[in-house]
Amino acid sequence: MADIDKPEAPISVIEKIEIELLDGTLFDINVRELLDEGFDEHELENLINTKMDAADHLIKDAHFYINADHVANTVQPITNRILKNL
Repeated sequence: MADIDKPEAPISVIEKIEIELLDGTLFDINVRELLDEGFDEHELENLINTKMDAADHLIKDAHFYINADHVANTVQPITNRILKNL
């Protein structure tokens, strides 16, 4: 997985991470669910990064799914503020 870039998106906008291992095994990390259960964003991000780095030699691919509603709710107020002054 060394050639796969991890996204620079904040953990708060990631819905889930789907990981495919070299042996074909697939599993998901439901980031949104973990955050909703009370995990600290920074601690969760560090934990996921540590685990993925440790398992790097076993990981074939990883897909990061973004929570579009969260992104929209975060960006919309900023967009409104910018457009208001035009």
